[in-house]
Amino acid sequence: MTKIQKWLLVFLLVAGTFCQSLTMFRSGLSYDFGIGFWGANGHDGIWHLSLINQVFSGFPPNHPTFSGHLLTNYHYFYDLIIGFFNKLTLIPVKTLYFQVFPIFISLFIGILSFLVGYRIKKNFWTGFWFAFFNYFGGSFGYFVTLAREGKIGGESLFWSMQSISTQINPPFAFSLVLLLLGIYLLQCKKSFVKAFFLILIFGILLNVKAYAGVLGLTGLAFYTFFSFLKRQEEKKENFLIFGFATFLAFGLFFMVNSKANSLFEFKPLWFTRSLIESQDRLYLPQLALNLQYLTAKGMGVKRFLVEVLAICLFVIGNMGTRVIGFLSLPKRGKQITGMDAFLLPALTVGFLVPFFFVQKGTAWNTIQFFYYFLFFINLYAAQSLAKISLQKKAGVLAVCSVIVLTLPTTISSLKNYTGWPPPSALPNEEAEALSFLRKKEKGIVLTMPFNKYKKGSYDQTPLPLHAYESTAYVSAFSEKQTFLEDEMNLDISGYPWKERKADVEKFFTSNDPVWARNFLKENNIRYIYLPAAIDLPSDLGLEMIFGNEESRIYAVSDKI
Repeated sequence: MTKIQKWLLVFLLVAGTFCQSLTMFRSGLSYDFGIGFWGANGHDGIWHLSLINQVFSGFPPNHPTFSGHLLTNYHYFYDLIIGFFNKLTLIPVKTLYFQVFPIFISLFIGILSFLVGYRIKKNFWTGFWFAFFNYFGGSFGYFVTLAREGKIGGESLFWSMQSISTQINPPFAFSLVLLLLGIYLLQCKKSFVKAFFLILIFGILLNVKAYAGVLGLTGLAFYTFFSFLKRQEEKKENFLIFGFATFLAFGLFFMVNSKANSLFEFKPLWFTRSLIESQDRLYLPQLALNLQYLTAKGMGVKRFLVEVLAICLFVIGNMGTRVIGFLSLPKRGKQITGMDAFLLPALTVGFLVPFFFVQKGTAWNTIQFFYYFLFFINLYAAQSLAKISLQKKAGVLAVCSVIVLTLPTTISSLKNYTGWPPPSALPNEEAEALSFLRKKEKGIVLTMPFNKYKKGSYDQTPLPLHAYESTAYVSAFSEKQTFLEDEMNLDISGYPWKERKADVEKFFTSNDPVWARNFLKENNIRYIYLPAAIDLPSDLGLEMIFGNEESRIYAVSDKI
């Protein structure tokens, strides 16, 4: 590695870590108006804060926003790790989540990407470009927004999240670190230490991020089978690694999710059809109408061609410049290496699942399989770009073109996290109230049900969290279980929250004090938190223990 190459690598690692971490770093900090949140952090980040506060309550832990139920259909090992570091260092959970972990995880993604690419091809530029795509890889959505609106944007216009937003989904980001470390170790010499860490990595991956676990074990299975076909020296070791890793993965999975149920639903081509039908995606109404007409008329060949066109738009639009990765895929069986045997099956499954399955409750959640397809194809795109860069004048022009066509997604997405003011915030008055509640003894908290129409009553940002979205903010900042919060996550995980919401709405509107008191008693409600100066009836056995201009907290008497 030359001196120039070293400086280029350092620059890439610093720039990539800074840009990815910027999507998280400003959220969770205190400002004049309260605690601000940018982008998805106003929902997803707060959910993780609430979960981290409950993660040591049991195995599996109590559900932070659905009291009386354990957490199922969710994999919380990342939250467990942050909770452990919180206990170890006493650094506040929100600081670890928003400011500390994103920096280290992003840096590890860059370093490990370089090491994996460099080790596979013994080539600096393969490692360099692999790290580049894992930091900055983007879609072609900005072409659409530029043509329609005169500005760059559209990171997920073709559905998939892109590299710049990796830290917004921390379990996904952490799973990339584990996958990269696993891929790197697979290329190391045979040793007990190597085997131990591979078993550990692939054993916990399923419980860090289920999608990563499925793809990682798929790749490991084919890698093991390949070593048997090639009669490699390490075939027995690989078989033992795969066997123990699979046992550990599913053993932990069923311990944590003993009551889990299937969330997948067979719905072929849902993503490609919604891509052209939904106004917040690519939206090609004429093409969508043609497809509906051809489907109704049963015109097989024409319908097939339209479906293929939609698939091509989905794939190329999401991949962006990484389409060059197809050039480096093995063309013949003899060209397949051990790493190809791992990567290609994992890549293929990640590619195919979204075309056939959606998730019950929140259909689009299976797009996360495609995130991993993009991650794996980044390595092949890096190989292609490394080959191209070896050419003289044409290579320089091609590399510059790829960089220029890749970066607009990053630039446009970062604008959403560097603007002012933030879209949402926890106002100072509510932060004061929840800080007071946090110091009270343990108990279930009842909150006002989320009203999606309340957002319209605000004419400027930041919106208070109670009006912004159905979030877990009361649980997150009081460090207590709530009776009902964050309906979106409850829906994704398949909890029966709608009946409970109807009861909550009835409680806050009922004129029957007997029913209301029984409701509080039967559900073990200890506190009632109201994000407004609302007085509750005096005949419910309640005592107001805190009040300010924006909040009320009531304690429920033990004698009701």
